[in-house]
Amino acid sequence: AFCTLKLDSSQFIQTSESSFDQFDGTMTVSEDTYDVECDCSELGMVEIEEAKCHPSKIKLTQDREGTGSTYEEINEKLSGYGNFSYARITHSAFRCLDGRIVDDILGTPGGDAGEFVLGLLVYQDLAGVSYSQEDIDEYFEKWLKCMDPDQFYMCTDQAAIDHVMKELAIDELDIYNPDPEIQDKLLDALVDPNNIGDTHLRMLVESPHLYSIQNDAVKYFIRSFYQTLWDTESPLYELLYLDILEGSHAETAFLEIKTNEQCLLDQVAPLVAPMESEDDTMSVLINHLDSVNIRRGQTAEFFVNKVSQNTTSKLTVKTMYSRLKHHGMLFLDVTGEHIAKELPFYTASFV
Repeated sequence: AFCTLKLDSSQFIQTSESSFDQFDGTMTVSEDTYDVECDCSELGMVEIEEAKCHPSKIKLTQDREGTGSTYEEINEKLSGYGNFSYARITHSAFRCLDGRIVDDILGTPGGDAGEFVLGLLVYQDLAGVSYSQEDIDEYFEKWLKCMDPDQFYMCTDQAAIDHVMKELAIDELDIYNPDPEIQDKLLDALVDPNNIGDTHLRMLVESPHLYSIQNDAVKYFIRSFYQTLWDTESPLYELLYLDILEGSHAETAFLEIKTNEQCLLDQVAPLVAPMESEDDTMSVLINHLDSVNIRRGQTAEFFVNKVSQNTTSKLTVKTMYSRLKHHGMLFLDVTGEHIAKELPFYTASFV
């Protein structure tokens, strides 16, 4: 981890469980020695951009009644922000659709991992190809090398890690850097739905028929993510962010975030936190409905220009992008209906 100082209008923020978030030591300047402490917990997850689109108000609507947070409570939550921070979408990570996150986020089912898997599945369908583990490893490596965000995000939770430990009969597990002797067995275990902590990825593996997909590509991706994370000799592992979420699901609402046309043209979106603090009784599923399409444009260009160039496919970026948006909405409907169940649905439109 590196600490940087940017002398411009942008700043980087990130939260992490990594042991590299904070460190201290000494520094010598002009023969004088100073004690220094570095907090790197706010590096690289989201790039903040000064919004030039200036939404003047938030229009909050309730799309479905349910049991959970009231309209007044959601309105109070949004009103409490005052001035929202805006993320530069092309250079920011998307985080998963989970109410346990205690940070301002861009949200989408599965986070960055879910969007990359969506790209794999759509490309597989359009190009008529079948995947091997080696194919996914190659494509994921290419994505990490050319992506604009500083980090690639996937979430799991402590319950899933506890389950895999019980399954493998081990007392301790460092999921970020496990003992090499158990890595093969661990990889096999981590693609079992019971050991996948992100609800969207788990459903893609467990119930592929609901999404009209084959789940091999999803499992190949999960293996590729962890293999890359554990390969500390490669610089690519530093680009991965595995978020281990604590506690049980206790979501109280589903909130769509929509931004105005100018903000989308500027490629910025407001950040909203699912939970304001770990003690917060309000836990909201945050989904950036239109902002994620900017990421899907990046995904479309990647698969057409970096992947299909090695095949006979005549796929165009326009076709790939259109299909990503279509399937992305279908996937959201399936996963959202499952995780939201009887929760109330709201839409916050920044206009």
